[in-house]
Amino acid sequence: MADQATLHLKMASPSEVLFEMDVVAVVAPTINGDIKILPRHTPVVSVLKAGALVVTTKEGEQKPYFVAGGFVEVANNQVIVLADEAEHVHDLDQAEVEEAVRQAEELLADKNFEAREYEVLQANLQKERARVSTFTKWRK
Repeated sequence: MADQATLHLKMASPSEVLFEMDVVAVVAPTINGDIKILPRHTPVVSVLKAGALVVTTKEGEQKPYFVAGGFVEVANNQVIVLADEAEHVHDLDQAEVEEAVRQAEELLADKNFEAREYEVLQANLQKERARVSTFTKWRK
C-alpha cells in the first residue's frame, strides 16, 4: 500500500485542531447526503449534518468519528473538516448518549415553547439521535 494515492485531512473543532494526517478516503455526512472523498476529488464545500464521518487510513483501517455539524472543504487534494463538535466513536459512552436522547425527548414533551426555542430543541434531539445511530453502527 506504499504507493497508494492519498489526500491530506485536517479536522478541527472551534477550540482545537483534532488531528491532521494523510488518508485514502473520507466519507462525510452532508446535508445533501453522504459524500465519499477520494484523492484528486473535485473541489467542493458542503455543510455537514450530525452523523458519522469515516476516515480510511493508509493502512486500510476505518476510523469513525461523530460530528455534530460544521463544514467540509475539498480542494487541491486536501480535506478540511470544521466540525461544531467531533469525537471518535470509541470515546462515546452508550449510557451517556442514550441519556442525552432521553433528556432531549423529555424537554420536547413540554408544549410551552416559542417557535424558535422549539426549533433549537428539535435540532438538539436530531443531533443526539444521530450520535446514538453513529455509536450503534460503528462501536464494536
